[in-house]
Amino acid sequence: MANDPGPGVGGGALVTPVLFSTAPSARGPDPLIGQKIGNYEIFRVLGQGGMGVVYQARHVLMSSGRAAIKVPHVDVWKDTTYQEHFFKEADILFRLRHRNIVRATEYVALPDGRYCLVMEFVHGRTLSDVLEETTREVDGLETLFAKAQEPRVALRWAIQIAEALAAAHEAGVVHRDLKPANVIVDEQETVRIADVDAAVVRLYDFGLASQPVIHLTGGPLATLRAGTPAYLAPEQARGQKTDSRTDLYSFGVVLFELLTGRLPFSGDEKRLCESHAYVAAPKLRTLAPELPEELESLVARLLAKNPDDRPQSAQAVRSDLETRLKQLENRVERTAVGPNPLLEAGERPVPDTLRLPPRTGGAAGRRFPAVLGLLIFLASVVAGFIAWRLGHVDAAPAVAPDPVVVVVPGPPVMPEVQRPADPPPPPPAVAEADELAKLQIAAKPAAKVPAPQVVISKSDCVVDAAWKRSVEADLQAIAKNVSAERFDVYEREQGQIANLLAQSSTSEDCQKVEARVRKLSGLFQSKP
Repeated sequence: MANDPGPGVGGGALVTPVLFSTAPSARGPDPLIGQKIGNYEIFRVLGQGGMGVVYQARHVLMSSGRAAIKVPHVDVWKDTTYQEHFFKEADILFRLRHRNIVRATEYVALPDGRYCLVMEFVHGRTLSDVLEETTREVDGLETLFAKAQEPRVALRWAIQIAEALAAAHEAGVVHRDLKPANVIVDEQETVRIADVDAAVVRLYDFGLASQPVIHLTGGPLATLRAGTPAYLAPEQARGQKTDSRTDLYSFGVVLFELLTGRLPFSGDEKRLCESHAYVAAPKLRTLAPELPEELESLVARLLAKNPDDRPQSAQAVRSDLETRLKQLENRVERTAVGPNPLLEAGERPVPDTLRLPPRTGGAAGRRFPAVLGLLIFLASVVAGFIAWRLGHVDAAPAVAPDPVVVVVPGPPVMPEVQRPADPPPPPPAVAEADELAKLQIAAKPAAKVPAPQVVISKSDCVVDAAWKRSVEADLQAIAKNVSAERFDVYEREQGQIANLLAQSSTSEDCQKVEARVRKLSGLFQSKP
């Protein structure tokens, strides 16, 4: 992301803004510094790129007024197609009035005939800067990096991005270049989400500038439409029609990066395009196992290759994210209070005045009350007999002895208490040893339970990261030999293999995938 030539603040594929940098232009002193544009005076460069420069300017009448002004390069403005695109998209952007979208206020003519776009200035950093942040603090503010890596914070930001996309899509605008470099984290404004104050995030650059076509070498991936390869939707990589669901795929990549700290695919531009077009993305929980399965499912649907398999609206995604956020909040609350092991085991809680140990299981525990009752009975008999003998010896012969009544107690009556179905503590050592000896004679040896296996492999085919990478490489190799006329056949078969690959966990799954790859390879007469 550090080398990503993202657009500047407030629209247009221009620059990656560095809002706390005053880097001078590489072309020498900038002639617009100190100049007036409309009601604004330009005083520093925010960022620049191949399409133009973004400046920060102050209002000449209001000392606190600030704006970001995008000025296209002279040679770019000469392109009449760019000019038409500029005015059309600018008019649409003026209508977008949403808290999570950087607003455009006006466009102003320069003396040389160019037009520049005046945008709202946001005091903050791009999301890409936040993701790259490690230790640096800006203006004494707490770094946002640690916050971004906390799933609940990531979801609060993602909810706002989804809201911005929903507003844009409702107005008929498709972004087509959603990425962290096009999202600003506002460090001066917060919003209430799920009863927590969260930093406001704002989306900008709605494709105001025509973007260059990236030419690739041969095959179905001959050209690439507007977009950034690391966040490119499959239909963009294939040069197909795009719509609002294209933004949802890119949003899925951003969400994946927010939650795991890495992108789903890596490599040069060509490899990235091929991966997004034909390779199944890794599962979210393979990199972040602590996340809930429902969140993994949502990200997987966002990253579906077929737009029909993705969520069909940004509003639906927003609602789903809110549900996942509530789940995470509830999980954190339960952790803070502390788990109740009895409740988690499905048992009734015991009052603090009576602490009973959990059930130990086994015959010794179940038979201990009977053994204890037998011991008490025997002790009572012996005590009665001794008392009778002593009375018989000491009594006068002329007096008949009183009859001795031996009271044989029944099983001991235990006080009724509310407790789990667990037995009392283990018996004394002697009784326990006796019972264990009886059990060893009567009981059959317990069957040994094998230790759990991480990978169950009945052959050399083992499901692991290396194997999945090799399958992805095989699919890419096969794709290079597919003609344009038969590419729909390849795409259909590859999609089925990608689904199997994503769900594989056993050696049987591994063998099924490899069999499908061999079949696909034979279909196009290529050995992977």
